[in-house]
Amino acid sequence: LWCPVAGFGTPYLADPQNLAWYPPKLLFYAFLEPSAAFTLLILVHSLWGLLGLWSLARHRGHSPWVALFGCLMLGFSMNATLLPCSTSMPLAFSWVPWILLCVDHCREGRPMGWFFLSFALAFQWAAGYPLFGYMTGLFLLMDWGSGAWEGKGLKALPGPLLAAGGIGILFNLAWLLPLAELLP
Repeated sequence: LWCPVAGFGTPYLADPQNLAWYPPKLLFYAFLEPSAAFTLLILVHSLWGLLGLWSLARHRGHSPWVALFGCLMLGFSMNATLLPCSTSMPLAFSWVPWILLCVDHCREGRPMGWFFLSFALAFQWAAGYPLFGYMTGLFLLMDWGSGAWEGKGLKALPGPLLAAGGIGILFNLAWLLPLAELLP
């Protein structure tokens, strides 16, 4: 459970950068040789992020051309093209449009919106780059504070978001399991 070569040792499974609890990584590496698994993990997540942005733009009423331009901007942005050397960054980044789409579904009162939001949040956090999770959460807080939820009632956001966030956090508590070795 420990990686002895980093500093004086670090818990391997408890480090989110190792993607130890990220289901897509586990699936890809279970069935493919490592270099193919790594390459496909990056490629699939890049396409996943583009599909998410397309879906979000079309859901918000933008034309196909605007959605396509947005996808080109995302697909050729610095995060998509220059950061695959840190695997967890593009993986976590690919979940942002899906989270925003799920929040839209919660805002509209769709019954399963909070469930899909919890799935997207859990996977973004498990992808191992917490900064994107913090930034996404900050955006959602600013979105709520800006009055975008007016007419939906102030209770519209906290219930689904707290339920979704709670499920996402519970999934990611698996990172703490290896630290149990430190307990007496």
